[in-house]
Amino acid sequence: MKRFLVIAAALIVSACQTTQGKIDTIPQQGTVFYDEYPTANGRVVVPLPAGKWVVAGSGFNRLGYENPFEEVVLISQSDDEGVSLIEITSSIAVPRYGWGRSTMCERDDMYFLERRTNAKGGIQDCWGLQIINTDLSGDLPAYLKQASQYAKQNNIRLGFDANAVSYNFADRGYFLRVSHLSEPSVADMDTLKRLGKEWYPKVKAGFEGG
Repeated sequence: MKRFLVIAAALIVSACQTTQGKIDTIPQQGTVFYDEYPTANGRVVVPLPAGKWVVAGSGFNRLGYENPFEEVVLISQSDDEGVSLIEITSSIAVPRYGWGRSTMCERDDMYFLERRTNAKGGIQDCWGLQIINTDLSGDLPAYLKQASQYAKQNNIRLGFDANAVSYNFADRGYFLRVSHLSEPSVADMDTLKRLGKEWYPKVKAGFEGG
């Protein structure tokens, strides 16, 4: 019995070290990505629109001891496309009992929402359009405070109401929510809906590790 307890304790320590190792791979502010963003869990890859995407803020949070989440904001700025942001929240460790139902997949205030499934502890699959304000002031999580600091240091104008396409995926082991925010002058909701449909299979494939 004593030997069993020692082995069990060793397995718990090993799991914690593995999770911490993944947390340590979350990129720091200023890291540049093109084409895709590989998340810390090692399976999920988020496809990125063309261009240079810079990590403006990053970190992790916990729903519980066993459920750390990666939190990242990427910013892209160009003369043609204006300011765009991508916010990514992704699970780092596999939970014991799966995930609760997604609130995003049940919202009734979205400009558009396509929900395929939203099972507690099982498959979740929805995407939609919404307006998200980019004002990064006030009492915010650390990764958003970093993003606000980055924007000020680089003369990036925030505080506008962005048109956003958001995706929410989950299965028994992993969770991903991605929102791509655009200036309204660059992408109106009809344009964003068309783009959202084009991105959907890519984001889903990236979630599934494809």
